[in-house]
Amino acid sequence: MSNDPNESDDSTEFEEFQEDDPREMTETEDCTNNYELSTHLPKHGKKVLRAVFREALKKPKSPVVLLLIGSESQKGVISNISQQTLNVFTTGQPHQTLNLKTINIKTSNTGVEIENYFKDALEDNQQSTLLIEDLEQLSTSALLTLHQYINEDESTYKNIFLIFTLKYIDDIKIRDSAEENYFNEIAISLLENLWANSGISKDKIDCIISRINKYLVILLNE
Repeated sequence: MSNDPNESDDSTEFEEFQEDDPREMTETEDCTNNYELSTHLPKHGKKVLRAVFREALKKPKSPVVLLLIGSESQKGVISNISQQTLNVFTTGQPHQTLNLKTINIKTSNTGVEIENYFKDALEDNQQSTLLIEDLEQLSTSALLTLHQYINEDESTYKNIFLIFTLKYIDDIKIRDSAEENYFNEIAISLLENLWANSGISKDKIDCIISRINKYLVILLNE
């Protein structure tokens, strides 16, 4: 572990995580120590990733959802981080056979197509991890279909880890902040604007956002 006193909180939390779960991950296998992550991740970002790993490793009874957000110019960084997240999660379960799949969302995708993607990717009796890229491309019908897979109480698949990526093109400056609400407000604003003209009721949009926004990392761009 690092000897840097400024890293003490994170190191302690990571050591507790290793003690809680017998499937250990070494620090070198922890993607939160990667250069790109340390450059673009806000201060609380490591804790968010470690928290989502901790929950996903417990064989949850409802879907675990992580949302990664970055600007269009950070497309490569987002892809790199999401893949590293998958790698770390896999490394944390050396005795498990995981079902790992990636879905690249297109604007033309219908709700039926999204449903078929999920059915093909997920297996009832096996823990599955699914990377869903380019959430900003999701059509209205596909959004409503997606809701059934992230609904904590009624999801068809319970023991799944879903990683969503979202890119924005607005000129938004993301500064580092210790306040979690700062990032939550940005994410909510982006998602509300994205789906403002969807024709879906505000209550349902709010519900979808709350499900998809539980574990959130927004990359820094200044």
